[in-house]
Amino acid sequence: MRLLIVEDNEELAELLAKGLQTAGYEADILSSVKEAASVLSATFYAALILDLGLPDGDGLSRHSTTCTIFFGRPRDARNLSGGM
Repeated sequence: MRLLIVEDNEELAELLAKGLQTAGYEADILSSVKEAASVLSATFYAALILDLGLPDGDGLSRHSTTCTIFFGRPRDARNLSGGM
């Protein structure tokens, strides 16, 4: 199953991708709404993990795909990394 992570914090994105890959998923990483819009127009992802605080927008207003979307907020990152 192929997943897309849209996150501008490189360290967090890599941490998420590593965890997903360990669990058997393929994970691609992008860092902006603009990049995601371009890739999503040509590539299917089973799920999208989307940062709501990206520098070029929240991604919700431009998002038009049928995959499942997971949202994260900065405070959630502490839970993902064991209290970072």
